[in-house]
Amino acid sequence: MKVQQSWLMIMVGVLLVGAGLLTRDLHDYQPLWVDEGWSIAAAQQGTLIDVTEFVAADVHPPFYFQLLAIWQTVSGESIVALRYLSVLTVLLSAALVYKLGRGLVNPYAGALAAGLFLLHDLIGVLGREVRQYPLTQLLAVLVMLLYWRVWITPPADNRLRGRLAAFVIAGVALLYTHYWGGFLLLALGLHTLITQFGRLRAYIAAFALMGALFLPWVPVVLRQISGEADGGLGHALPANRAGFDILTFQLLGRPETLWLILLAVGAVGCYFHMREHTWALPYTLLRRYNPGLMPALAVLIPVGASFAISFAFPTLSFRALSMIVPAAMLLIALAVANFHTYERAVLTLIIIALSLSLTAARPAVRLPWPDVAAFVAHYTDDTDAILIETDFDTYAYDYYLRGQNPDATVLFTEVERRRTFDTFEAFTADLNTQLENVDGLWITRYSSDIDLLPTLEAAGWRRTASVFWDTEVGVPVETWRYDRPTDAELTTFGDALILRQGAAQIVPDGVAVSLLWSPTQNLVTNYTISVFLLDADGVLVAQNDSYPLGGRVETAGWSADSLYFDGHLLPTTDLPAGTYTAGVRVYTFTDETFSEIAVQAPSHCNGCDFYDLGTVEIGGGDD
Repeated sequence: MKVQQSWLMIMVGVLLVGAGLLTRDLHDYQPLWVDEGWSIAAAQQGTLIDVTEFVAADVHPPFYFQLLAIWQTVSGESIVALRYLSVLTVLLSAALVYKLGRGLVNPYAGALAAGLFLLHDLIGVLGREVRQYPLTQLLAVLVMLLYWRVWITPPADNRLRGRLAAFVIAGVALLYTHYWGGFLLLALGLHTLITQFGRLRAYIAAFALMGALFLPWVPVVLRQISGEADGGLGHALPANRAGFDILTFQLLGRPETLWLILLAVGAVGCYFHMREHTWALPYTLLRRYNPGLMPALAVLIPVGASFAISFAFPTLSFRALSMIVPAAMLLIALAVANFHTYERAVLTLIIIALSLSLTAARPAVRLPWPDVAAFVAHYTDDTDAILIETDFDTYAYDYYLRGQNPDATVLFTEVERRRTFDTFEAFTADLNTQLENVDGLWITRYSSDIDLLPTLEAAGWRRTASVFWDTEVGVPVETWRYDRPTDAELTTFGDALILRQGAAQIVPDGVAVSLLWSPTQNLVTNYTISVFLLDADGVLVAQNDSYPLGGRVETAGWSADSLYFDGHLLPTTDLPAGTYTAGVRVYTFTDETFSEIAVQAPSHCNGCDFYDLGTVEIGGGDD
């Protein structure tokens, strides 16, 4: 009993360390990327039937996305809440890895495998994403554990039927979570042929029932193969030595050679044990059979089958094959467990130190969508719209846009083209009709063949701003602002600048001020725009002074009679609730000489030396 309690306390410690690693900076760890954004969009389609139909149009089975839809109704839609589902599944996987390792060999092997699993770099990456891979790993471990329980249960045991039923349910759930789960089931079927040939009837019934329960989804799989996945997956690895090297690096870590040797040591006993027994083994020999055979097959069969398929249909992916990581960590733990106490302790310290110090898998490419969305949403009001011209991260970008401005009008041009390709011309031709009540338009483009800018310009829209956002891959996210031509004139500053439109609105980060300028002449001077808030007593409480668009644009070079959009953000975190007046001034500051540009036309405030943009109501310190 004391030994069991000791290992229980050790596993509690392992899980707490894993929880700390996975939840550290979970929100700010990385922005959402393309696949996470798609997962969230799928889960937010409405009913579970809607979720299933959305997923069926892509290349995935539906179970994870249905579960995510249910989860978000309880947890909420924040990034932390949505990613926390993956965190929980990883921790539960580690607990099951311990249970399986303890059953195969001893508690030491189980605890070591669970610890290595939690320290695995790829698990650390996938376990902090809104994706189906952690659930796939969880179900893979559960299927192996339930299979092992069936395997050690005598035929006459009354528990056999219940364990077979649990194995079937877990196997079906795995297939409906990731298609590569079928390779794991194939590996378990091969294990059955090798070790329990005389008990095939029960296993055949179990596997046949799994197939029957998955059969309704098979037509969807065939449509997905001939549709979205026609010709393979765009991100598939090459089925050659280079692809194998990437898989080894991602699925095992560094140094690859050490992990491959330990894998081999954990599985090498299989061959020698197979030579000692016949194909039809009596049950009395089963408990003596090599414990590394099942995890070895669970690693080799999925990897081998994936390579074989990829020669004809490129689908090789380390993310899909991440389901073998628990089995691989079990093999490594089995290898270490075979050493004597001293050698085992030293080797354990070495591999844990390597797991902590050497980085293998890294997060996928992330784009600066939080910054882009915040900027665009700040300067979008109810008369504006947003066009997303991207086939990369459309839904991730939309998630952040909705978080900043849930009422914004958003059009997904790339999604529209993909889903209604034959009618996309009609969509673009009808674009002006869709935008007839829109005065301002933001367009964001990344990795897209679509270019609606000529269509808009031909319809009379005028480009008023261009902002580019650097990315880690060197290709910028492009953002443009378009406005309709206007003769409106709010005021003029000096004899150079006409303020044609101006507004202030409350946004999550403070007060956003949007301005539309028109020079009366070609400008050679850089003007500084000062926007500010005054309280009820006329006291200055917030201010932002910069070149237009928060310092991104210089006025020198502006052309006469053109339109230029300008935006400034005023933080209001420390301001009490109340009514505040927003104002704007213009000045120049060169060679330590300050020169304010006078407001020539009357402003809302008689006698003021600024233009009064009106008032804003701040509800409290969090606005």
